Amino acid sequence: MNKQSFTYNLTKDKTSLQSVVINEPTVILSNEFGDKYLNYRQTWMDAARKNLKLSFPIHLDIEICDACNLDCKFCLEKQRGWSKERFSSHLLKKILHEANNFDHFSSINLSYNAEALYDKNHFVEIIKLFDFFERPFDIFVHTNGVNLDQSITHEILNSKITNLCVSVDTFKKSTYEILRSGNFEKLTENIKYLYKQKAILNIDFPIVRLSCIVNEFNHDERDDIISYWKQYADIIEFQNLALPFETAQKNPKYYRSSFKCNDPWKRLTIQSNGDVYPCCAFSIFNRNLLLGNIIDRTIYEIWNGQKLNDLRKEISSGKYTKFSTCKDCQNSQYKYKVEK
Repeated sequence: MNKQSFTYNLTKDKTSLQSVVINEPTVILSNEFGDKYLNYRQTWMDAARKNLKLSFPIHLDIEICDACNLDCKFCLEKQRGWSKERFSSHLLKKILHEANNFDHFSSINLSYNAEALYDKNHFVEIIKLFDFFERPFDIFVHTNGVNLDQSITHEILNSKITNLCVSVDTFKKSTYEILRSGNFEKLTENIKYLYKQKAILNIDFPIVRLSCIVNEFNHDERDDIISYWKQYADIIEFQNLALPFETAQKNPKYYRSSFKCNDPWKRLTIQSNGDVYPCCAFSIFNRNLLLGNIIDRTIYEIWNGQKLNDLRKEISSGKYTKFSTCKDCQNSQYKYKVEK
């Protein structure tokens, strides 16, 4: 498999949301894991493009703590409130024991809508469990970075985490306070310290991805964001914004961005209480897509169950007679109207 098959695209187009790559992650990961990584990415693409039905998911998203330390302007999750429930380390061990029976299970993400580092002690307890299992070998953590202090940084550097994804959204304190209501100086200090320690240790992991959601407050900052952050990142990613349909209808600054969902062929999402869903869509959309709970069912049973198979059929047909939730989710994807 050619490593370049999976490379990101470097772009200078100011209206594009493509990633800006400083250090190519595919090269880093394939150098570390060889054919195991390349086969994993090929399986991922096959599942997405061909609707390939596997016996077990390739990837799992796990909400390790249903809580957040910030009050972000565009967050849909805060509308329902945070339970502050922690995902059980016992349940994670159960999942990993089962998942290691399947060679195509390759990756996991810790936290997708909430904050991975909200409870730092719990976070450390969770990441240490991966030391006892061969799979997953590609481990993601999503965080806003505010709690990424020196102690947590060293725990991450000494762990099996391969990808650290930090939401930054801007290069300016004033914009950050509007969008995230957090401490921008602390965020910057934390990211700089992490990258400095990587350089001192001469290590590639974790790959650092800094993400920015393009919106009306930061749409003209793209070049400055790249200039400010590029020395502390491997990838800088510009993403679309998810808005409730009725909200976006009233805001002419955004336009619909269509897409075809292929998540139910690749992944499952597990919430902090053990509930399992077919994707990591915001909770305001996916409540009627509950597939079961990992406490009393296996991942294999849920993945091969009738409800998820029915959902796959509806997505393939595009009719959504049973699962209107999926249509609502796809209708929530918006781009900011950037003037060329």
